[in-house]
This record gives sequence, C-alpha cells and structure tokens, in this order.
Amino acid sequence: MPRWLLTLSALSALIGAVLLAVVQPGDPGGRKALAHVITATPDYTSTPSNERPLLHMELDMNVANGSGPCDRVDDQATHGYNDTYQVAVCVTGLTHPVAEFYVAIEYDQTLNLVPERPNVAPALDDNPDANAGTTTWPPGSNGLGLGWDCYLGEGADPPMGDAEPDPGVGVAYIQCHSSYFEEEHTFELGDGETAGVLAMINFEAQGMPGTDTLSFDSGDVWLLDENYADCSENGCFGGTDNKAPPTPWRRKIITPTATATLRPTLTPTPEQPSPTVESSPTPTPTMFGGPGGIRVKPPQTGGDPAGGDFSWALPAAVLAAAAGVGAFAGGFKLARGSRG
Repeated sequence: MPRWLLTLSALSALIGAVLLAVVQPGDPGGRKALAHVITATPDYTSTPSNERPLLHMELDMNVANGSGPCDRVDDQATHGYNDTYQVAVCVTGLTHPVAEFYVAIEYDQTLNLVPERPNVAPALDDNPDANAGTTTWPPGSNGLGLGWDCYLGEGADPPMGDAEPDPGVGVAYIQCHSSYFEEEHTFELGDGETAGVLAMINFEAQGMPGTDTLSFDSGDVWLLDENYADCSENGCFGGTDNKAPPTPWRRKIITPTATATLRPTLTPTPEQPSPTVESSPTPTPTMFGGPGGIRVKPPQTGGDPAGGDFSWALPAAVLAAAAGVGAFAGGFKLARGSRG
C-alpha cells in the first residue's frame, strides 16, 4: 500500500476517535441526572426480579439548576450569610405510584434552622412541605396526587421543623399517606416517571462559616405494588451544605453629590434713551473780556507758590508801570520849569 495512503488512514482514525470522545453517541436524551444510581435484584418486591435501579431516597441540595427539583440531583451546595433555601427529598427507582412515605432529616442547628409553620390538617403545606396541596414540584403539576394526609389523624405528629429535643441537633420530620380507598384519590408520582419529589424542606442559614452534613436519620417509602425502600437496607443519601463566610464589613464611603446652585435670573432693565446734549458754540474771547461783559480769565501759568517755575510777567509789568510813572513825572516837571 502506498505510504501516502497509510498516512491518510492513520489520520482519519485519529480524527474519528476524537469525535467519538466529544460527542459520546448513544447517551439517551431526557434521562434524569441522578446523584446515585444503584442496581440490585431485591427479593422483597413483587415485580420481576430482573436487574433494575433500586428504589431509594436522596437529597437534592440545589433545586434551582437542571429542569427542576430532583432533576438533576446535587449532593452539595454553598449558601451565603442569612440565606433562605430549599432542599428536596427525592425518590428514585419508581416502578409504581407512591402510596406512603416517612422521612426524618438530621441537620446542625448551629448552622441551619427549619422554621415551624402552623399545624393545620391535613398539613400538606407545612415545613417540611409535601409534594401535594397548593405547592407542588414541578410547579403546577399534580405532585403526589389527591387524597393525601400529612397530619394522620388525632394524636399523630404533623410535619415538624425540629422533632429532636436535644439542643444543637435538628431533625426535620414528615410522614404522609394516601387514602387508598377514597374515590377522590389519584396516584400521580410514579405513574409514568421513575423519579420525583416527595417533599421540600425550607432552611434558613444560621452560623457562618461551617459545613453541615445533612443525613437521613430514618426514612422509608412504599409503592402501590407493596415495593418499599428502607434507608437502613436500601441506602438513603444525604447532602453537604457549605456555609460561605460572610463578606467582611467595610464602611461605605458616601461621596456627596454636588447640588446645583440656582443662579438668580437677572431681569433686564429697559434701556433709557441717552439725553441729547446740544453743544453751544464756544464764545470767542476778546482782549477785554468775553461776550456779555464776562471777563475771560487767562489760564494760570507758572508753578505753584511752593516753588514751581518763576514767572517774569508780574515784575516786568511793575517795572514798566514804574518807568511810565517816572517818565510822566519827569516830563511834568520839565514842563513846569519851562513855563516858569
């Protein structure tokens, strides 16, 4: 075989292997993603003893992801300071509808609280909350069906957020059964599906930080075909609740927002017409005075009395006057002498 053909065949095989690893053909769509898949051949069931998923219960710690509670099942989740959250009690391996169940979930009261609700028969919407009544999962579905009772008559215990008297240890408890022979009863959960929600537990986070390991203190579930699951035999799987530490407190610095100052609006003043000044002709002064007999004062010349420029006008006038007077007197005296 030519070398180039061998090289092409090897390259094609490598590409095919990579595609198979990525695509993974043959994975059935719509299958519920379960946290635990147990196969066994139980000898206490009326169904054929072939290999099948074993009926068991488990906790879904994150009911918000996947397509809803118990689809997919997460055995751990992280919650923050003062969070309120839900944990679903799931049943897996259904072959017939659920007829009755009992569940007790243990938790750490220093990290979690299951708030109590008023006990009102048939207590379908208590805490823990059965998948029946006004709240069902998926929302709007029939849940477990009709004809369910979680109060169980006089003297029975309704659902409780904490059924354990010891401090520090909490046990969330719920027990519900169906009225088998009541005409209004319908069996829904397990009539067409292999897994679903039995009940929902509402939690409130308490201490921080820490890790709370939720576990089945006890529990069992019965189906209409008398197949049942007991946590002590079949195995029931709890979950881990991780409490994230609170965010360190930091003083919030508030930057003041500048307030715009309104500037006063100036009202424009109407413009006043400027007075018309009629200019008078400047009078032309004469030698002896201005017009109308008003003497025109000549501008001052020279310096100030304190020692400015010296003016010779006044002494010259005085000397001229004295010379004139002297000349006049001399002439007058000569005239008289000639006459005498």
